[in-house]
Amino acid sequence: MSATSLRPDWQSSRSSLPLPPRRASWNPRRKSVQELEEECTESDEDLPDDASLWNVPVSPHVAGPGSSRSSFVGSPTRSPIASPRPFPLDHARAAAETAQGSKNGIQSARKQKFQPNRSASANAARSNPSSPSIRHLRRSDRARSWNLAMEELSEEARIISQNLAEHEATKSGEGGPDRKDSLSLSASARPKEKIQLPPIQKGSLDFMPISKEKEAVLSRTRPSWLPPKDPKEEQKHLKEYQRMMAASLEADKKRHTKQQQDPVLDETTNEALARIWQFFVDESTNLSELDPRVYSLCWRGVTPRLRGKVWKRGFGNRLGLTSKSYYKALERAQEIQSRPSDQLGGRERQMIRWFKDIERDAETAFPDLKMFQQNGPLWQDLVDVCKAHTCYRSDIGYVYGMQLIAALLLLQLPTPADVFVVLGNALHRGLPLAFLGGDLTSTTRTFNHAVSTLAIKFPRIHEYLFGSIEQGGLGLAPEQVFEPMFRTLFSNGLDVDRLCRVWDMWVFEGDKILVHTAVALVGCLQTQLFQIEGDVDLKRRNIQEMLAWGPFNRTSPGEYWKLQNLDEERFVEEISIAGKLDYRGK
Repeated sequence: MSATSLRPDWQSSRSSLPLPPRRASWNPRRKSVQELEEECTESDEDLPDDASLWNVPVSPHVAGPGSSRSSFVGSPTRSPIASPRPFPLDHARAAAETAQGSKNGIQSARKQKFQPNRSASANAARSNPSSPSIRHLRRSDRARSWNLAMEELSEEARIISQNLAEHEATKSGEGGPDRKDSLSLSASARPKEKIQLPPIQKGSLDFMPISKEKEAVLSRTRPSWLPPKDPKEEQKHLKEYQRMMAASLEADKKRHTKQQQDPVLDETTNEALARIWQFFVDESTNLSELDPRVYSLCWRGVTPRLRGKVWKRGFGNRLGLTSKSYYKALERAQEIQSRPSDQLGGRERQMIRWFKDIERDAETAFPDLKMFQQNGPLWQDLVDVCKAHTCYRSDIGYVYGMQLIAALLLLQLPTPADVFVVLGNALHRGLPLAFLGGDLTSTTRTFNHAVSTLAIKFPRIHEYLFGSIEQGGLGLAPEQVFEPMFRTLFSNGLDVDRLCRVWDMWVFEGDKILVHTAVALVGCLQTQLFQIEGDVDLKRRNIQEMLAWGPFNRTSPGEYWKLQNLDEERFVEEISIAGKLDYRGK
């Protein structure tokens, strides 16, 4: 002991000096343990000077939010052996020393290091804050990192500390990679989210309280008014329910992942398709040597900027039409219109009436686009193309719906001459030529094909439309439903985007696509058809009006068949399904 202080001199030998007598307390009345416990309530944050904590879980905010639980900068690195656990309370130590023998007590006392009194340290810190020894103690206290503190805890306290840290990271959203790495509890060891079982079926119709006997046999998978279910069967059904729910969650995850990947895949696919269609329209490409699999790409749609060129080359030019043919036919139409009425023959007077109908009907072509109105940018081109084609095919003349087809081609091709060439070759195909020319045999065969396919794919709407009135049907004829669709090639009710997709397939797949489209369209509209109310005559008139000419003759212009629930891809899929075999292979 030094002469000027009661602090022991650690340089001297511990055995050379006897322990000093205990200093008497200056407090005349020392508080009891019960009084100290009453002062230290749960809300108090400060502990008494002579209190010691042992095996308490570590708070997740030891080093502040966002820290990586590492030691402070400048703190010395210490091994776990160099930082012993704090001593227990005096009464506990005394009890332990009493239980041991004197020899064991002396050996244990030699092994343990003497710790300064907490109250003395605190008093010294207050009296001399700048003391080097006090600064060293503060730095030593700060040097205890979160990981070292975790190692000193028991197994139970360590698990509690880890769970508290995970809960704090989840709550604050700051679970970065550093924080996750510091937790020894891996993600694989966490319990999986349990699927919630259905509630116990307590009958809502029971007005009396449920007895304990009945409540004991209530089931989660059977209503309360039915006989009790066997427990084994109940467990089997609950396991099946959990499997179904797990499969549903897995399907949702896959669908979400697919939705995230679809934009990237679609962009890559569109670029690849654009290169293929560009190769197809190249004049140096020999179509006879082209891989037939290229034509199957029409189901994915033609690149919009190349659609007109692809259609022109896909239809071909079997009629040998050129731009000279267009200007010659247009010149003849203008000549007929310029003649006086007394110099016109019977056929020429009929063509004058057709020309007037063309000028009147041109405004009905896609009115929502406002491109073909009287003062629109494409109105005159549409009129000229229809007049030239009427003069070129005077045997067919002009039929309502032809202006809709020509308007669609004008939206895809650059010049009216190109539209005239494609229009002539497109309408020269079998199905359009049969309906425009009035071929009864071909049209009847097409109607029978469409009705039989509709009966296989959508039997309910087939019975409703074509069944007899006595059996609850409307008794409609096939031509009342399908004839306007085939004559206008679905431009009477489909919007431009879906109509272009149908034409993409028709160019390469042929007339069978038109029949499949008609069947798919009626199937998609069957909900709206069943909702039409009124007597039989009113239903027949409204349904025929909807299917025949779509909503074009309604008060609001520019309406189309209401297929909002079906985008382009889904509508193309419905057309594909309409052309597949039924379950009987027919």
